[in-house]
Amino acid sequence: MRALVLFSSLAFVLASAGCNGDFELPPEIGSSKYLIFHTDVDASVVCMDDFLAREDQFIERTAMILGVEPPTEPIHFVWDLEQSGREPWACNDNSNCFKYLADEDLSLVVSQSPTNHHELVHALDAQALGTNAHRTLEEGLAEYLGSLQTSVFPQDFFPAAFTSMLDKSPIPSDYSLAMHFVGSVFALYGSDKFKELRARMPATARSSEFSAVFESVYGQRFDTSINAFGANQVYAIDRFPGCEDGTELVWSNEKLLDVSVYGSCGDPWFFGAGSVKGRIGFFGYYVVQVPLEGEYELTVGPEDGAPAPFRGFLSACSFDILGSQALSLNGKPGVGQLKSGTHTLLIAFPPQSEARGAAKVRLEYIGPSSQP
Repeated sequence: MRALVLFSSLAFVLASAGCNGDFELPPEIGSSKYLIFHTDVDASVVCMDDFLAREDQFIERTAMILGVEPPTEPIHFVWDLEQSGREPWACNDNSNCFKYLADEDLSLVVSQSPTNHHELVHALDAQALGTNAHRTLEEGLAEYLGSLQTSVFPQDFFPAAFTSMLDKSPIPSDYSLAMHFVGSVFALYGSDKFKELRARMPATARSSEFSAVFESVYGQRFDTSINAFGANQVYAIDRFPGCEDGTELVWSNEKLLDVSVYGSCGDPWFFGAGSVKGRIGFFGYYVVQVPLEGEYELTVGPEDGAPAPFRGFLSACSFDILGSQALSLNGKPGVGQLKSGTHTLLIAFPPQSEARGAAKVRLEYIGPSSQP
């Protein structure tokens, strides 16, 4: 069942000949320099100004890396939590997506999460460079600029796997292969050459045509290049959220962090774009400096111990310790293997009548890591 629409009078009405006539996007609940944010969850209490400003900063930073101008037309972002797929603007297969409706000159991102940098890269890419591009290049770019993925493959795996994927379809079946290719050409040749490759590559190109266009742009043999790419480890270049300027939590001692956390609108990295009863309300990112490598137990829940929907996810702030993480759901403890270094704790607070949240956080060192 879809979440209740509380403000239907604010619905944004659009017409598109390519979408079977008139249709309504969910209500607009916030906007910024580049974004118009829509959702049909309960938006009676929101905290979005800082959140949208950070999304604008991501768009501007990404445009600079790609060497293009920021969007001149707004990007409509629909937070569609349930993804029923029944609406004319919905994504296929209940997935996240970007759509460009040419008849209306409308950029539309639909996402199950209130933030989705992968799809925002698609929107920026399409407005700046056009929509008729090879999908492997499009998806590889969106992963490289808009995620925190890494790719490393066994020796000699990448060249054959990438070529085989291109032989089957221009649409990548493995986004990690697409990201690895795009990240490699960015690192070696820069954004201008990538844009030339994107412009000259036919959208339908399979491996033989793809390799010929690559060689004409870069002046390098395709097989030699992708063999070299296979030896790389590629890191996507989005930023770890909350790591640089989130509120730091203070340890009780070297092996125990036991604190009450209070967040409200205006605090660093506290935000909410609406709520769903019994599920989610507001989010906050908090910095945790883990002093010792080992096994830890994490518990994030309500201060009074009463049942409530909570989520606490502790994760690494750098690729050096990627995979260092722990998860607590609904006040129940979860065990994770952590490395020493900077982490962020993402807390999903339950809905409130005000833009605030409170949680009890306990992170305790259990002992040396049980994993090799």
